[in-house]
Amino acid sequence: MNEEIKNELKNEALALAEGISAEAIQHVFSFAKKALEKSDNTLLIAIVPILSKVEEYLLSLADKIDGIEGNIEGAN
Repeated sequence: MNEEIKNELKNEALALAEGISAEAIQHVFSFAKKALEKSDNTLLIAIVPILSKVEEYLLSLADKIDGIEGNIEGAN
């Protein structure tokens, strides 16, 4: 397989991994925040804004998987 094809496949795989990672992060944190907001425990409810910041940070890391920032495909 020539190097050009290998690089194209690698870049496509990295972009796919980035998108899947970002979607997984969004789904997990969406569920967690909804569950905590419905809790009777005020301490758990107070954690929700912190989770939003953690989600933001993890999404910024996921955005770097393919080496190009600001191009997460499939993420909302």
